[in-house]
Amino acid sequence: MKDDHVFSLPPQLHRTGCALLASGIVRQAVKDWKDAKEMLSKVPDHEPSLDVIRETESFFRSDWFQAIREFAPNAIQVDILEVLNR
Repeated sequence: MKDDHVFSLPPQLHRTGCALLASGIVRQAVKDWKDAKEMLSKVPDHEPSLDVIRETESFFRSDWFQAIREFAPNAIQVDILEVLNR
């Protein structure tokens, strides 16, 4: 099975708008990750925050995230996990 890019746009969609949406997805994932880390600094065994960390880090390692980076390279230009884990 051929693995086509996730972001093949129908003609009625504009690339710029979709790139902004992709960028927003990444920004929200980073915000969620940071918020969860902050909560864990206060309550180390906070299960919802642990779940968010697992989910967002899995997203940042996913093919979906790589497709977003290819489609909207300005969404995030660095290795996000390296930056977040500093």
